Amino acid sequence: MTITKTCRDCKLEKPITEFSPRQNYNKSGVKYMNSFCKHCLTIRARNWQKKNPVKYKTYQDEYKEERQAHNDETYIHPAEGPNN
Repeated sequence: MTITKTCRDCKLEKPITEFSPRQNYNKSGVKYMNSFCKHCLTIRARNWQKKNPVKYKTYQDEYKEERQAHNDETYIHPAEGPNN
């Protein structure tokens, strides 16, 4: 028996595997599933990016800076690696 859920956007009943887990948990420690299917979630994200280009660009720039700082902190040059 396949567990299904209905998407809030397209109103189609789909298998639970078509929904992404959210970041929060219920009291029993079970992850909540997103209300929108993965396809609709992608469309919603792209629409938001088009409507908010400045916010999206700012977010991307901040994310790139954070990732670069993280990579700079954790990068081990092969010549300095633990095997040498």
